[in-house]
Amino acid sequence: MAQNGIYIGEAGELRVLSELLLKGFKPSKYIVDDGIDIVLDNKKTLQVKTCNSLNRNQNNTDYYMVGLTSAIYKRGYRKVYRQKMIADFLIIWIIPTNSFYVLPQIEVGNKVCIGISTSKKCKYEKFRERWELLN
Repeated sequence: MAQNGIYIGEAGELRVLSELLLKGFKPSKYIVDDGIDIVLDNKKTLQVKTCNSLNRNQNNTDYYMVGLTSAIYKRGYRKVYRQKMIADFLIIWIIPTNSFYVLPQIEVGNKVCIGISTSKKCKYEKFRERWELLN
């Protein structure tokens, strides 16, 4: 059975919930996704994105591309739009490496996507497994 993007996204939210519980947080999952997936007992809000596919750029650098846009379809045309991130943090789960990136809202800004390089020189590496930022 092929993996559907909705199922992968749901699995990502559940995986992050599990990780938060194991780290001593008390998370609650939002039923309606309006840009917030999880809220913690300290009132910090989280949006979760899950990535499963590796890409390679023209410099032969491997990276994971995490899309932050939504798409609407109207009369056969696709319009991509970026919703302003309202959550306090973006949690990215990279499935193949089982890695988590905990990015504060200020780091996300108005980006439509975030590239997580497999190189240690990745600008987001400093946010890898930084769960303490949620305290």
